[in-house]
Amino acid sequence: MPEGGADFSLATTGAIDFETMSSYGLPMIIDYGSGSCIPCKQMAPVLETMNKEMENVAFIKFVDVWKYTEVANSVPVQVIPTQVIVNADGTPFVPSDELAGQIEFVLCIFAVVVITGYVFNFIL
Repeated sequence: MPEGGADFSLATTGAIDFETMSSYGLPMIIDYGSGSCIPCKQMAPVLETMNKEMENVAFIKFVDVWKYTEVANSVPVQVIPTQVIVNADGTPFVPSDELAGQIEFVLCIFAVVVITGYVFNFIL
């Protein structure tokens, strides 16, 4: 558990200091979004809950890229919301082949829904 000085607040208005945050040995999830973006608004309650439940276990941060454009400049954000996940040792999270395959499957299903407009139920 981090000793004093760790900032576990969700909203971030300044640059993310990945080096300092990594020194605490905790994983990080940084959400780059906007309070005006519909998917970002849908993520907000999830981030708030995660931030409360994971305090002292992980850093959960939200950066409003439209309000604080300079904060997002160090990360190649092209669309919002974008989540950056960092391991406790400060290295970027890289999913296992199995998890990457599951993510790819879900993205393919999402693409079918978006392209065709056809929504269907399935069990993973």
